Amino acid sequence: MVTETECMPLDKSYVNVYVPISYRDARHVVGRNGRHLHRLREESGVDNVWYNKQRALLHFWGKRELLEHAALIGVQHVNDTIASYRLKVRARPKVTDINISFDLQEIAREDLGRFIGRNGRHFKQITANSGASYLWYDDNAHVVQVWGSPECAGHATNLLKERAHKLLSSANKNVE
Repeated sequence: MVTETECMPLDKSYVNVYVPISYRDARHVVGRNGRHLHRLREESGVDNVWYNKQRALLHFWGKRELLEHAALIGVQHVNDTIASYRLKVRARPKVTDINISFDLQEIAREDLGRFIGRNGRHFKQITANSGASYLWYDDNAHVVQVWGSPECAGHATNLLKERAHKLLSSANKNVE
């Protein structure tokens, strides 16, 4: 169970909007090397746009006041792209994902490599197992940012706690 103090929103002015899109259609919507995602980010003014292959969602992340416009641009882009490839799919934006932070004060900065894993192996595994949209370590605040549905973000936070406990218990055994 995740408590409110463990999962505080980083900034209430930033939220995540997503547009469901099938994996089959995503390659046309994303474009080669993410070309269309870069254009969508520039047109909408949001901070980031990415496609989550596991959840089949196109995510827009940024300031709350820009996201309604971004969602309209995203839905229009998805529908135009799909129509141009003669696919009949309707996309609708949903605003249910949350952004929470997991505090890493107990973990020393020199142990972060072991916590995250080589090439982000542990973060990738936690993301896949929890169904969260995204995990990111914020070096300035020394927290892990978790994006996803409330259930998935809570599960990811629990997995992060388990990983931290495992790392701390192995460090304590080495000291003794």
